[in-house]
Amino acid sequence: MLTQPPVSIIAVLPIRSLHDGKQRLAGVLALEQREQLVRQLAQGVMGALRQAHVIETCVVVSGDNAVLEWAERQGSATLYEATPGLNPALEAARQWATVKRADGLLIILPDLPLLTAADVLQLVAQSTPHSVILAPDRHGTGTNALLLRPLDLLPFRFGVNSLQQHQLLAQRAGVDLTLCSLPGFALDLDTPADLVALGRTNPAHPLAL
Repeated sequence: MLTQPPVSIIAVLPIRSLHDGKQRLAGVLALEQREQLVRQLAQGVMGALRQAHVIETCVVVSGDNAVLEWAERQGSATLYEATPGLNPALEAARQWATVKRADGLLIILPDLPLLTAADVLQLVAQSTPHSVILAPDRHGTGTNALLLRPLDLLPFRFGVNSLQQHQLLAQRAGVDLTLCSLPGFALDLDTPADLVALGRTNPAHPLAL
């Protein structure tokens, strides 16, 4: 019986800054608390990726050297964001992964407090050699994770209404498109309302309000 060769998937975590991130939480969290939150959330996502055992490499992309130094201490690969902006940074990460000869690229936001290894496994299991997997946010408008196989299937359109934009691009490209709607991918922490939503979903979570 023939066995399928292992699939090489590289995960990319874009982290803007440790020191001035999560500005929309400034009304409820002090600067030091926001810095700690960024680290805790990213550590949780990195842990879920490692425990899933389906990701070959996790790379953190940032224009903040403090982020890159911290990520290296966590055992992650790092990539300096030479061109400001999320989508250009992700394009640079795509080129980095291409050099590494990866089969797939998983873009995942680093602020998903409910993410588990099981969520990562389920998302990766839905991918095929010519597919796009999108994990929507809880509002159904944003993209909290995007898995491309191969790496160059779509341009990145992260930002306002990114889910719809990525769906349209996939449909125009004629590739297999799957929405992976899981609680672990749906909730990202950007606003006080997100912290309240976390408390409703998981009152025992240490980050819940």
